[in-house]
Amino acid sequence: MNAEIVIDEHKDVPVLPFYAITPNHDKEYAFIVKKGKIHRRQIETGLVNGKWKEVTKGIQVGDKIVLNPSSKLKDGMKVVSRDDQAK
Repeated sequence: MNAEIVIDEHKDVPVLPFYAITPNHDKEYAFIVKKGKIHRRQIETGLVNGKWKEVTKGIQVGDKIVLNPSSKLKDGMKVVSRDDQAK
């Protein structure tokens, strides 16, 4: 028999998979794509659920996030997102 116990739940907050978050010393970062450029954002995280982390500060619902960011990414680099390629 399996059971799931919900201790706390937040609704309508952004969440990211662990692999989209880049730790650096005691801080965490995510890379977003805005107007064809990459922007490194410091984030603050909250609740953790398996493979996901709640983001309490630094990004908003709807931001385009870079998944599996390479260590070669730099703030301000020009990129083409998959959404833009489809147009």
